Order: sequence, then structure tokens, then C-alpha cells
Amino acid sequence: MNRSIRKVAVLGSGIMGSRIACHFANIGVEVLLLDIAPRELSEDEKKKGLSLDHPAVKNRIVNSAFEATLKANPASLFSKKFASRVTLGNFTDDMPKIATYDWTIEVVVENLDIKKKVYEEVEKHRTPGTLITSNTSGIPIHLMAEGRSEDFQKHFAGTHFFNPPAYLKLLGDNPNSKNRSRSNKILNALWRSFLRKDNCAMQRHTCFHRQSGWNFWFIESNRLHAKI
Repeated sequence: MNRSIRKVAVLGSGIMGSRIACHFANIGVEVLLLDIAPRELSEDEKKKGLSLDHPAVKNRIVNSAFEATLKANPASLFSKKFASRVTLGNFTDDMPKIATYDWTIEVVVENLDIKKKVYEEVEKHRTPGTLITSNTSGIPIHLMAEGRSEDFQKHFAGTHFFNPPAYLKLLGDNPNSKNRSRSNKILNALWRSFLRKDNCAMQRHTCFHRQSGWNFWFIESNRLHAKI
């Protein structure tokens, strides 16, 4: 299976979202990191006379989250220059941009209703055939996929990164039960090619998890940016 992943959109800039964005930036991928636009002005923004429509206000949440990640220890980026590979934005203005991205990863709060609202917006803009996955660890995949189009469900799965994703070797995937065979083929090919099997010897393990259906991959390698 040939699938090229050059651009990844990450929806949700919290602790995991920002770190996942950095993880992909480390291996040379162009990343779009989005989060919600604030509904209220901060006291500092009020003093500056800014409105909710001001770009600095709309991107305040994602900007603050990404800045905090860049200051975290251990470092999420293996080189500060890799930060230029991450474009920041908000759901309101920038969701349409995911149309040009190969893989969209949802990393919002663990709330099914909120995730479904995000998927409604994703479905309006994603290009058919592109991957859409969730970093959830506790919500069943079939519940999140309910009500989505056939193409969405064919390309939807769980892909759970462990924190910090740039350092921990464990990665979990949970194919969509409604299209498990196809999802397995896509995900297995993705891990082997995108994660550079020539650099990484991967061993598949079966592990107990509170959500059944997960496969776990141990990436036995040094940092994945070795050939960048």
C-alpha cells in the first residue's frame, strides 16, 4: 500500500496535542496545530483594547499551549529550528486548511459529544481518502464514528501516543470495527513505512487495555529523526 504522509493536522493543543505535533515535526513532517478560539477576553487583552476577532486573541489558546510545550523538559523538539514546521491556528478560521493534509489527528478533551462536534467540522473539510484518527484511550471507536460518512469510517481509527511521544516507544492503534480489515492494512503499512522500518525493528505485542481491540507497537530505535 502506497500512502505518503507529508502533512499532519493535529486538532487540540493540550499536553498531548502539542507534543504529538512536535513529534511529527521532529521527523520532518509539516504540521498544522489547531485549537478552539477563546469565548472571553483575558484581562490583559481587555487592557490592550483587543476584540474576540483579533488574531492574537483567536490563537491565544494554541499559542500559549505550544509555547509551554517548547519550554517543557524533556524537550519535545530535538532542535529549536523544527518549530518552524508547526503552523498554529484555531478551529474557527483554520479548519478548512485540513483539506490539504494527509492525516488529521484529533486530540481534544475526552468527551464524546465534543469529539463528535469536532468530527462534524472535520468531515466538512477533509479530503476523502485521507486518514482521520483519535488519540483517545477510553472512548470506544465505534461510538465516535457513529453518524459519519462511509469514507470517514473507512479511514477512521484510534492512534494512541504515550507521553512524551518523542521519547516513549509505545504506540497503540485501534482499527475501526466496522472496517477492521481495511483499517488494519492502512495502519500496519503506515507504521512500517512512515516510521521507517529500515531504521526501526518493530515487535507487536498483545496487551490488556480497558478498551478492547488495541494493538501496541514498541518502536525499538533511537530517535526517529536520525535521517533528517
